[in-house]
Amino acid sequence: MVTSGVKKPILSRRNELICYYSIANNGNVYKQIISILKLMEEAERTVWKNENGEYKDLNEKRKKSGESRHLSTPELMDILKNVRLRHYLTPKCNLECFFCSNEGLGYNTKNNLPARVDLVTKLSDIVIENTPIRGIDFGGGEPLLHPDFMKKEYVITDYVKSHPEIKFAIHTNGVLLTPSHIEKIAPSFSRIGVSVNSVNFKSWNKITNFTGKHGEKEQRQKFNQLKDNLEYLAEKSVGDKVFMKAVIIKGVNDSDEEIYDFLETSHKHGFHPKFLQFEPQFDYQRNMVVSREDFLNTLERVGCKIPEGTPRKHDEMDYCPTITFNYGKTNAKTGLHSIIGCGETGACVACTTYICIYIKPTENGEGLYIKPCSVLDTRFDLTHAIKNDDKKQVVELIRLSREYLLLAPGLGSTSWNKEDRC
Repeated sequence: MVTSGVKKPILSRRNELICYYSIANNGNVYKQIISILKLMEEAERTVWKNENGEYKDLNEKRKKSGESRHLSTPELMDILKNVRLRHYLTPKCNLECFFCSNEGLGYNTKNNLPARVDLVTKLSDIVIENTPIRGIDFGGGEPLLHPDFMKKEYVITDYVKSHPEIKFAIHTNGVLLTPSHIEKIAPSFSRIGVSVNSVNFKSWNKITNFTGKHGEKEQRQKFNQLKDNLEYLAEKSVGDKVFMKAVIIKGVNDSDEEIYDFLETSHKHGFHPKFLQFEPQFDYQRNMVVSREDFLNTLERVGCKIPEGTPRKHDEMDYCPTITFNYGKTNAKTGLHSIIGCGETGACVACTTYICIYIKPTENGEGLYIKPCSVLDTRFDLTHAIKNDDKKQVVELIRLSREYLLLAPGLGSTSWNKEDRC
């Protein structure tokens, strides 16, 4: 019905399924096809392909654009059609993940205060009304530790409901994603990312408790709660929205058995599996990276199908950060493998045109700023412009943050220098 070995855009595969339905003329088959289409399309939104369904090198446009370091308003708006606004609601987290970058901030910043909800929603309104951005994410830290969720006030969830034209996403480690939160979040959010990392407790504990700060009993309770939450999320029949994520670390959760168990769990629940390449933050971590080529080989060994034409190697100049693969008995459910690649030529240059606009709360929680580059401390403060409802200044600060990325400021970074800020 759906084959993975051909270069086809999503529209072509949609037509195949419609033709199949016309032949079958069966209501149950129709429902199955609609479900498969939802699964494919939500994942495909993450992947950059040309009109023929071939992977795009995100660095290609910038290579051809010359040495310009300024963006006209039409150029800026063209870029903003393809990026998302990403709010970090709180730096606090209930886990200590080995791979955690804390988005380039020192680990001591986890004690900073959470973002003010009124500033988050006001900035979002300004962006929605004055730019073509149509995707907004909420993350952390662990976003469900924000008082808005902890106190079950749900101002953010109500805000999401008030903007059905916007694709909202939330990114959580899943431990606090309890049924009461799921009931509020699942109907209105377009995407729910759950960082599971391993479905085997030993590996999960090694990843999420790397300093040994949390006792095994406490960790097992968290792990069991996570599994229960995934089960409940699956019962809500929103699998096309859910991305079950894992950062792959060599020698920890990269074995065939680990990957197979992870895929089987996501398949059982009807979720997209999303694997991310480990992002080294210090030189000693570089031998913990599993290359894209090696990982794709692992996927094939455990039964996944890799579409023909998928880039097997991650060249620092030809930058394709996210690719798809098919898994499950129908080979129609779509999984993702993503690479960030901070410091590499292609990633650094391509950030201007595809990376999210990262919004952070100030240390005291009373302001917001753009942090354009994970490996550098540069910030563009938005607080004054938001509080004064200065829409032009907000857009101008977004422009400046994108122009800053045109300089490829993090190019060649070999360490995030976070040890000095702990």
